[in-house]
Amino acid sequence: SKALDVSDETIRREIRALEPGGQVTRAHGTVRLARVETEGSFAVRLQRNADAKRRIGSAIAPLVADGQTIYVDASTTGHYVAQALRDHRD
Repeated sequence: SKALDVSDETIRREIRALEPGGQVTRAHGTVRLARVETEGSFAVRLQRNADAKRRIGSAIAPLVADGQTIYVDASTTGHYVAQALRDHRD
């Protein structure tokens, strides 16, 4: 509170407002920022559950006929779907 030139109660009020949303974790005498989870880079995510993603791609490929148009998003699962479809034509 001194560093911010505000009252102790202002700090407590702000902490109480942040706690329900999970931005901070409060314990007796301490307040910590909540742990921030990140997905990681595309390369890292590409390796996560790779076998399952390959199986998904392999299961989808026979459902797509040559000449059909489909949308494949930029996800890592989409990457494996696109790999499974690379022998399709038109």
